[in-house]
Amino acid sequence: MLLNTEDKNIVINMKRRIMILGFLLVTIITVYGQKGVISLADEDVNPGAVISEIPVPEPKYEGSSYLSDEFEKGTIYFTTGHIFKNASYRFDILNELVEIQTDDVSQRGYDIAFVDSIQSIGFNREKLVNIKHFDKSKIGLLKVLKQRDNKVLGELTNVKVRKANYNVALNTGSKNHEFIKEEQYIYIANNKIIKEGLDRSTKSLAKAFSVNKKVVKSLITSNSLNLENDDQFFETLSLLHQKQEDN
Repeated sequence: MLLNTEDKNIVINMKRRIMILGFLLVTIITVYGQKGVISLADEDVNPGAVISEIPVPEPKYEGSSYLSDEFEKGTIYFTTGHIFKNASYRFDILNELVEIQTDDVSQRGYDIAFVDSIQSIGFNREKLVNIKHFDKSKIGLLKVLKQRDNKVLGELTNVKVRKANYNVALNTGSKNHEFIKEEQYIYIANNKIIKEGLDRSTKSLAKAFSVNKKVVKSLITSNSLNLENDDQFFETLSLLHQKQEDN
């Protein structure tokens, strides 16, 4: 069947429209698929980029920012002169708050700037003292391990947060934030911090008192001292301090 010129134009236009519609349909499918309708698990759709699209749960916190998670009984002395006797307390190191519960007062948090000291009435008779007694530029509650005459051995605990660093593509790192506690020992004499940032190693003591490790080891051996014992650790620090003063 022969077509006249008008019919031929009609056929040509129809073919053009079909081609345009086909092109539009392919474009729509491609774009729509990229928006998530076509599974990202299909490597033909999204090769090499599947894992990066998997949602990661919100990080949680592991560990604790408290010196002790449990409430303890004790007497809290404030810088204002107020006293809470036989109160339950716990110390939030990170937020610098002492949480207190009494028979008369529901649980409240008090800034440690207003807390002078805490004396527990538990088995260990723990004593916490505001470190500002010895250095006004510092913040924290110092746990008193040993006190004699004008000397104090204290333990100061700090808390930092290790942020979640999970890498989805490599499946490495931590999915949660984590509270990290760091303890250091502080030696005080005449209400002044003499040494800080100490641990119970001969290396730490040698560095702090600017002596050779052999000197520290000799002193420990000759006096039969054990650095893991609070009393003997305190005695070691006292002897090293006296030796430094004599020199």
